[in-house]
Amino acid sequence: MKMPYRPIMLSAALLVWAYPLTVLSETIHTREHASKTVALRNVAVRDGVISAEVVNKSNHVIRDVELLIRHAWLWKNEFQPGEEALGRAVFYDVKWELRPGDSIPFRYNPSPPLPSRTDGYFVTEVSVAGFTEVIPR
Repeated sequence: MKMPYRPIMLSAALLVWAYPLTVLSETIHTREHASKTVALRNVAVRDGVISAEVVNKSNHVIRDVELLIRHAWLWKNEFQPGEEALGRAVFYDVKWELRPGDSIPFRYNPSPPLPSRTDGYFVTEVSVAGFTEVIPR
């Protein structure tokens, strides 16, 4: 009996043997675990400009830290708010790699700048939205 697919099967087997598989794992952790791994320190906000330090609290290298920066607008008279939606949120990437115990300062300037108004004010918050923890095999 002739097997017409034999060369294809042999080629596939050689390909699998020649190129070992690389497996990438992704784990989503709880907020509590994340706060024990990456933290923000010395956070200061002035006119919407944020300065702070990202701190690696883990025993592994951390990279690809993504911060969520929220500028919430609060009207002075919430019973009669204006029609404009002035609040905004942005993701800010910290592109450096942090070894265990390291910290790196960053500064974020909103673009365009936050408007200066007398009918309300901004409340700015910054939090860690995501990161990659490099765990060796």
